[in-house]
Amino acid sequence: MSVDLDWSKLDVNLADSVLTILNNYLAGMPRPDFIGPISVTSLDFGTMAPNMELIDVKDVNPEFLQNDEFPETTMERLSPKQLDARYQHLPFHVRQGPDEFGAPPPPSPKADWTSDLERKEAASPSSLWPPLQLHFHLAYHSDLRLTMTTSLLINYPSPLFLSLPIKLHLTSMQLNAEVIIAFDSMMGKRRLHFCLVEESDPSMMHPSPSAEHLGALPTPEKPPPVGMRMLPQIVIESEIGDADKHALKNVSRVERFIQDAIRNLIVDELVFPNFQTIVFDY
Repeated sequence: MSVDLDWSKLDVNLADSVLTILNNYLAGMPRPDFIGPISVTSLDFGTMAPNMELIDVKDVNPEFLQNDEFPETTMERLSPKQLDARYQHLPFHVRQGPDEFGAPPPPSPKADWTSDLERKEAASPSSLWPPLQLHFHLAYHSDLRLTMTTSLLINYPSPLFLSLPIKLHLTSMQLNAEVIIAFDSMMGKRRLHFCLVEESDPSMMHPSPSAEHLGALPTPEKPPPVGMRMLPQIVIESEIGDADKHALKNVSRVERFIQDAIRNLIVDELVFPNFQTIVFDY
């Protein structure tokens, strides 16, 4: 079932909030010694809304519900062994393979969570949200515009010998993933949890016919990182120097660094088991 999004509702206030998040992330990110501090100066969400299709409705993943002690927006990272247990509560087609994490997962906390949830909901007002988890297919070919500034540092013959201003423009981006949005009510508050999950590739589950015919085991190719698979295309244009004078454009090394930074941001903040929680006060 397709979902219509009113993209025009994304206003300047939201853009300013996103700019703050991006700048905080970039300020703490390691940089190569030839790139100076990075600042995001403007953001335009564009006019092209993502295509979203509802594909499943499920019980809320216990991983979201176990963070009721955190009253504000939160993110949690888990070890691979913990992640394997959490994935058992997601649809089969988004779980990882059984051998990926080695050791068997620990016992599921589902029973403890269920009884705890029932006790809390029994004492909650009727205005609280019922627990619900929605899964969407997301295809986003955006015309989002993002402007960043930084500098190219020349550290020879001495540190910071020369600094050249750089302006970078993100002009388009492609994002393909499964979106999980979960609603629950805990401790008198309504909460929304949001994360991304990579969609599985059925072609990677079976060997190629040619390999089977030859009786040889296929040699698996190392897949690209999850950020590259979810964000296969990020178009960035760069410009070094003063635009009114001579400027060097499209510096690939700097552009690749920014592309990697954007992919890492999405993976670190939004790809399960990392997620964001928004708390709504009454």
